[in-house]
Amino acid sequence: MSALEIRDVRKSYGSVETLKGIDIALENGEFLVLLGSSGCGKSTLLNIIAGLAEATSGDVLIGGRSVLGVHPKNRDIAMVFQSYALYPNLTVSRNIGFGLEMRKVPAAERDKAVREAAKLLQIETLLDRKPGQLSGGQR
Repeated sequence: MSALEIRDVRKSYGSVETLKGIDIALENGEFLVLLGSSGCGKSTLLNIIAGLAEATSGDVLIGGRSVLGVHPKNRDIAMVFQSYALYPNLTVSRNIGFGLEMRKVPAAERDKAVREAAKLLQIETLLDRKPGQLSGGQR
């Protein structure tokens, strides 16, 4: 069973077909990079996976379960936008852990997840800073 499976996903805006039958299967821990020219459908596909847009047809499965019609907050996935939206009044640590905080994940578990993410990204030394104290690359 794939962690994420996209089956024949299509998206049309009127007569313009943006996604033309996308099929992808990813296992836990696998990494996927979407490359393409502007307007080719990369963001549209990500928005469909996240639940921010609906596919015209096809199916999206997370953990073997179809998530079509499932509210984005109930999909247990996250999406990072190219144009980052950091809360300027929160530290890096709080920005990273904000989604978990909103899901009422206990503080100890949330802190552990934040530390693990920071280690993976090699930004452990930045956790107590606010976005205004970071360079563009650090953000």
